[in-house]
Amino acid sequence: MSKLFTLAVVGAAATSGIALFDALHHGLTGRYSVFSTDTELPAVAFAGSLVHGFTYTALGAVLLVQSKASDGGPAYRWLCRLLCAVFAVLAAVFLVGEPIRIATGFSIDTNPVGAVIGNLTFLLMFAFGFALGLTLLRRPERRPSATLLIAVGPVLALTVVGGALGSDFAHPAYAETLINVGVALLALPNRVARPDNSAAVVESAAAEPHPSR
Repeated sequence: MSKLFTLAVVGAAATSGIALFDALHHGLTGRYSVFSTDTELPAVAFAGSLVHGFTYTALGAVLLVQSKASDGGPAYRWLCRLLCAVFAVLAAVFLVGEPIRIATGFSIDTNPVGAVIGNLTFLLMFAFGFALGLTLLRRPERRPSATLLIAVGPVLALTVVGGALGSDFAHPAYAETLINVGVALLALPNRVARPDNSAAVVESAAAEPHPSR
């Protein structure tokens, strides 16, 4: 397995673990966990931002490689580029923006424009990820990624419904986990199953005329 695959999977697992812990903690207690942006522990917040930032960098690298893959169609390659751009923005936020916020208290989220950009970036991540999954439906070797990425749609819809009903378990972490793992699995080597044509070879050999003795 490639180093990129290892980095992407480890990062996706770590980031998803943090997000899911936060989601479950909020669901059970009504409060966000120590890993949330509201934490009063700067060291934990800084470590969490680095994990997220490096994960999004690795996932962006996976998509950059896939955007040049010859076995994907034009739609697949363009969606890889678009989602790569989204991950680049998120990586910059967590590797630069979050450390600045932790150190100085300044956050672009307090600005209405910054808040809109942040929310739009996450929405585009989910939209592009879902669309990318649809382009993988006809590729059996990419079925794990396709299943996870397409599941983002219904999971996100359930999250919105849960939030509207006031559920403390409504959290974007579930859809984020599907995106992270689904993209990370794209770094697996593309092994296309080839049909066994041994029978055809035997039939062809049998049909060939043999020299008379």
